[in-house]
Amino acid sequence: MLSKNIYSKKWIKWGIIPLVLLLFWIGSTVWYTVLFDKSFLVLSYPHDKMNFTQFTDKKLFKGDVLSGKFQAKEDNLGIVSLRFTVFNRVPYKSEDHIAFRLKELGAKRWYYQNEYRSGLIYDVPLFPFGFPKIDNSQGKTYQFELESLNGNNLNAVSLNNREPVIFSTYQANKQELLHDKTQLGIFIMKKLINSLQTIDIIFVSFVFLLPFLFYLFLASPIGIYLTYRFNKSLEKALPFKKRLKGVFISYWHLLLLFILLIFISLDIFILQLSYGLVFIVIILLFVFVEQHSGKGNKCSYIAGGIFLLVTPLVLLFNKTHIAELTAAWGFLFFVAALVQSLLEVRKSH
Repeated sequence: MLSKNIYSKKWIKWGIIPLVLLLFWIGSTVWYTVLFDKSFLVLSYPHDKMNFTQFTDKKLFKGDVLSGKFQAKEDNLGIVSLRFTVFNRVPYKSEDHIAFRLKELGAKRWYYQNEYRSGLIYDVPLFPFGFPKIDNSQGKTYQFELESLNGNNLNAVSLNNREPVIFSTYQANKQELLHDKTQLGIFIMKKLINSLQTIDIIFVSFVFLLPFLFYLFLASPIGIYLTYRFNKSLEKALPFKKRLKGVFISYWHLLLLFILLIFISLDIFILQLSYGLVFIVIILLFVFVEQHSGKGNKCSYIAGGIFLLVTPLVLLFNKTHIAELTAAWGFLFFVAALVQSLLEVRKSH
């Protein structure tokens, strides 16, 4: 009976848990890809800054016009998305109005034009400009313009320098895909290839893979061996080993927490995805590593304090969106630390 229980525990530890974590990685990545493209039935192709007549990442003031062109990759073109940098969130009445126009290259009249408030861009930095679907778009070249109608130093937006700056998006025919397995396979392959060209999706997918990797690093025989060797090597190399030994946390755990902080910093200062599940996964991983180390929640308090201290410094440079992200991460770390403290108090009783 005892051997059966041991076998069952091993099966859960080395079979079910890793499988669940791998399925979480695959499912969450697919789900984010769908969210990124707005629908499973669309394909998004990235384009770089070379598609602009004259690219600039400076603020767009009243009368400034940015223009560019791209070649459509598929039929049923329906969205052109541009990546913006957001600055200050201003009152509704003070927002800039952004005009977007699109036409086939050489056409006399614009196929589509509309105005958008800059406040919408603040919430969606990779902003989709949608228009009536163009059925026979594949292979044709389209010209677009972006004009600021009321931009000033307070409300202006600018394009982001991070590639890809432009995405063109196409709607697939649902009935054709359902009735033609070959076309469905080709469509899925295209979607996968396009995803691998988008740093946003790659980054989020790797975050979703971290629970599986961290589980192996901390729970598997290989992870236990690496922990032992890594800690021993650093203890020999660092002169202050005696002062740290047993006081704080092992070097291996510190390395894993440092990796998580790198991912957070990339999200805050470069990608700025603001995707809720990324917040949850990284915070839970942080707590998992802390609890595995057996040294409590000190790191959560320290990380939360650092991000909250960074927030006013970032505001000095008018980086409001980044300040919001640092404050959000700081708050989440303090919540994580508080929850751990409450659980410890409950255990002690």
